[in-house]
Amino acid sequence: MTYLQRAEDIMDFLILVGAMEARDTFEGVKILRETRNDLNRANNAETANIARTVSASMKTINNISKIMDTVGLDSLPVDLQEVAHLRIQHPDYSIQQLADSLTNPLTKSGVNHRLRKINKIADEL
Repeated sequence: MTYLQRAEDIMDFLILVGAMEARDTFEGVKILRETRNDLNRANNAETANIARTVSASMKTINNISKIMDTVGLDSLPVDLQEVAHLRIQHPDYSIQQLADSLTNPLTKSGVNHRLRKINKIADEL
């Protein structure tokens, strides 16, 4: 008895014994499985990204609320106030969408920097 584990070895064996139709069927199943695995991997990555985005957004919203309840948003610089208002109004927006929605659009990095400043201010309260 011989045991072949790798798909390539199995296909080579099927070619060797002249079972071309079986090889074609086996290759179709292999491609289907690889495609399904690739889709699952991409879906898992996307789900994880969404979860991280939501978590970060909720943390920032909670920190903005903390600032509002203690010292008020008026105590923040104007550029931070605008980002804070946008984050509260649009909790589902990505950083890029927030950047595009600003009066003077910024880069994602610029908005992220402002959000970190807001979080730091809230942590210091």
